[in-house]
Amino acid sequence: MFSRYVQAPIFILLVLLTLQSCTKQIAEPQLYDPFKTTGFFLDNWKSKAFLPFTYKEISEETASSTSEILVYNDIPLHKLSTYLNGNNANPFSGQMIQHPTLLKNIRDLNPGILRYPGGDISSIYFWDRTKWNPPADVPKQIYLSKAKEPTYLWFGLNNEPWTLSLENYYKVLDATHTTGMITVNYAYARYGTGKNPVNNAAHLAANWVRHDKGRTKLWEVGNESYGYWQGGWMIDTTLTKNQPQIISGGLYGSHFKIFADSMRHAAREIGVKINIGAQLVTHPVDPKVSPSEINWNNTYFQSAADDADFYIVHNYFTPFGENNTPQQVLASAEKVISEIKSALKTSFAQNGRLQKPVAMTEWNIFAMGSKQKMSNIAGVHAVL
Repeated sequence: MFSRYVQAPIFILLVLLTLQSCTKQIAEPQLYDPFKTTGFFLDNWKSKAFLPFTYKEISEETASSTSEILVYNDIPLHKLSTYLNGNNANPFSGQMIQHPTLLKNIRDLNPGILRYPGGDISSIYFWDRTKWNPPADVPKQIYLSKAKEPTYLWFGLNNEPWTLSLENYYKVLDATHTTGMITVNYAYARYGTGKNPVNNAAHLAANWVRHDKGRTKLWEVGNESYGYWQGGWMIDTTLTKNQPQIISGGLYGSHFKIFADSMRHAAREIGVKINIGAQLVTHPVDPKVSPSEINWNNTYFQSAADDADFYIVHNYFTPFGENNTPQQVLASAEKVISEIKSALKTSFAQNGRLQKPVAMTEWNIFAMGSKQKMSNIAGVHAVL
């Protein structure tokens, strides 16, 4: 649903068509019962017509061929969410509102949704602070990738040109006619050194909902909290009391309920409805590397049950660090999506939980070595 990197906007048009490649035999497309997780992501759906900007009439090809591509433009398969091609608006992108050409390009891209502050930064982001006024209950060092690192925080009230302030993010949404998604700082509930870090972090998130005043309907509690690279995955238990050193799905689930309760209460205070997402895992890594992941979903559901409005997954499709061919990149789209659907259905069934909307709020390809991430193949992969 959302990409960490911008894909070439030309490929967005292709999503309006249903393409089928075949050899010799021509098969009618099969209507299917889609994975029932789209839910409220279709609430603002509107029909669209494909109108090419320019075109050139050419003579029909008469040569023989072994393959054909058929476009069944009169057979709808499924409605598509307007959020399908969202992107991150990372603070390190600078004050985007000050760049008219960039804003025009975003409007032309029409991502539908911009996620903020996006990714790992959300775990060290304080929306209501300046760098001159950091929270007193954040330690000078936090664990990242299993090692203590100096704490480097990001602040929503920072108006310097190299970063994107919160208010300028809202202005970018207005200027590009785009919907927002906000990722609140869950990790603060883990590394905070106050008397009740979970309540402090949940209160910070709820105050953001109040400040937002209904502009944002989609909220995430944390980013990749199951991953050893993430702030809050491992904590110093001499500084943060009454929590385990390494996070689990069950702990995250119990904390999620506190966050969601505080945020929903704030939304009711200002008379708005918001949807709050929780993180699930679809491809657990080696438990020796990241032990939190292997039972994340089961223990999460034991703690949080059906409390989330939607679920969040991330995937980078191709194996990390491999120089994949175009064929391998394109094949990964259907293969990995099928694996994700299967993993989630299994998790829901095993735990007796409801299927709810699922948002892939980060995705791309790990392929490297041949500039795959910025290639036409990456764009076609995005459409698939």
